Amino acid sequence: MKKKILSLFLVGALALGMLAGCGSEEQQSEQNNDSSEEKQQSGTEVSDVDSEYPEYLNLDSAFPIIKDEYKGTIKLKVAIVQKEYGGEWDDLWISQYFRDKYNIEFEVESIMESALDDKKSLMFNSGELPDIMINMALTTNEIYQYGQEEGLLLACDEYINETLTPSIAKYFENDEIRNACTTPDSHVYTLPRVTSEKYAAVNAYRMSINTAWLEELGLEMPRTLDEFTETLYTIKESDISGVGSENLYPLGGGIGNYSPVPYLLNAFGYVTTDQYGIGASYRDGEVVIPCYDMDTYKNFLELMHQYYVDGIIAEDFFTMDTTKATAMVGAGNNATIAAAPYTLGIDNYTDYESLYPLTSDWQDEMEWPSASYYKVGNFCISAETEYPELCMRIADMYYNSDTDDCRALWVGPGMNNEYNYGYVNAVYDPETNNIASDASLLPEGVSSVSQYYHMYLVGFQAQFGAIETDEAIANHYLWINEGLTEEDAERGSVQDLTLGDPHWRHYALERQAPYATAQFPGIYYLSTEDVSRISDLETIIQPYAKEQIALFITGKRDLSETDAFVEELKGMGMDELLELYKEIEVTVNGN
Repeated sequence: MKKKILSLFLVGALALGMLAGCGSEEQQSEQNNDSSEEKQQSGTEVSDVDSEYPEYLNLDSAFPIIKDEYKGTIKLKVAIVQKEYGGEWDDLWISQYFRDKYNIEFEVESIMESALDDKKSLMFNSGELPDIMINMALTTNEIYQYGQEEGLLLACDEYINETLTPSIAKYFENDEIRNACTTPDSHVYTLPRVTSEKYAAVNAYRMSINTAWLEELGLEMPRTLDEFTETLYTIKESDISGVGSENLYPLGGGIGNYSPVPYLLNAFGYVTTDQYGIGASYRDGEVVIPCYDMDTYKNFLELMHQYYVDGIIAEDFFTMDTTKATAMVGAGNNATIAAAPYTLGIDNYTDYESLYPLTSDWQDEMEWPSASYYKVGNFCISAETEYPELCMRIADMYYNSDTDDCRALWVGPGMNNEYNYGYVNAVYDPETNNIASDASLLPEGVSSVSQYYHMYLVGFQAQFGAIETDEAIANHYLWINEGLTEEDAERGSVQDLTLGDPHWRHYALERQAPYATAQFPGIYYLSTEDVSRISDLETIIQPYAKEQIALFITGKRDLSETDAFVEELKGMGMDELLELYKEIEVTVNGN
């Protein structure tokens, strides 16, 4: 497999020249001449000043992208994935913004999120792709297939340079980001989403506890697994919410819906957000599959069985849906929940604060599973587009955090701006030093700010670009309120902690982010053969493992049979699957 999986890290160095626009003067000249000849043959006008780029393209300033004299001559076909309540493109603020400021016009095909998988398959199988595809959620396997193997996607790296895409080029100076986007053939077929590194940990997994209950019961914030367990039992016995001790399940949520399992697995040393412990994880720096690491995992099963028998978790833990999991928190049935509480619609969200990662007899140091601050697969361009330079120039807008544009293209305009067209997004409250959307200004029938974004402003939220970096958000705050200082605009400055998001982030950054620990790599590229083999093994092993883990926890299978369970997994090919995971880790990280 090592021969078949070509490491994006190992091949990344080969892509440096292309990404930076390097190469000998003779080679660069030949490439430019070839490019000019091809464009002239296709009827595209070429500038006398710079024969490398089309005449219609403005490279002297950030806007307009298409020169005024060419306005209305080009209309790109774009596919955008959006929620069911997303607005019609021509009616959205962003559509007018693109036309007025950038001279850009799109002919948009909207794809509903619920229909994405079927539509994506039909689109790529037909071979007739729009110029740009946004929020398509391409997996690395699909990027490999549609980009490297089938040649349906544009090799974006051939257009990334300081002249055409200066903002993208800046981010591609980062080895991690560039390598994550680079397939084994040394090309980049999708552009990344880049967020703030400091939020990577708290975006991976969330775990909160009702600290008002802790205070009332005289309990300290738990720091060890033993303290956490004792806290749960004390809360259970106290009936602090008055629902009856038999109806109080301190450890809230269920498998797949605000599950506390990753938090507990973490206390046993597994760096993972896996709901069962059936996938690749790190433990003490080694790649393991937790349920196959039975010397330690058995202790997790014993604890979960104890929680189940004693009513610390609900009896329908393995079948509970999201609606019930949410309702139980609001009704006072739970002390903890694996969520940012304000997102659950409860009034007392400020009673909840983020938990610390736990230590235990199996875990000496606090660790918190961290998400990557970048991801791939949500912006790609057809290899057959007539306008590759224009498509890349448009993409570059979403990475230009020196202005407000990339953030505005995520959440819409601020007030008192020439391009707001009467739309309302957010206002600044100088008393609280807080930027917030004013719900009283929303149109009739719109129940939330998020709904307003989708229905009236942008129609979708871009899962690519540098739209959630500190710089982008700070510049957006400055654009909304001209009197705001740069210091006040910095994310992480004084916020009103009575508001849900600032409250949750404050405690998550304090108690979880400092212990951020990388999980098993989430971005890697495999050959079709390797993908098929891993899929075959997981299809056999993982459903069976889930079933047996549930039986152990509920007591329907005795814990004395854990060794037999390991042998069953071994017979299904677990050793081979573990070795494949280890080879992926070596290929990506070189460990």
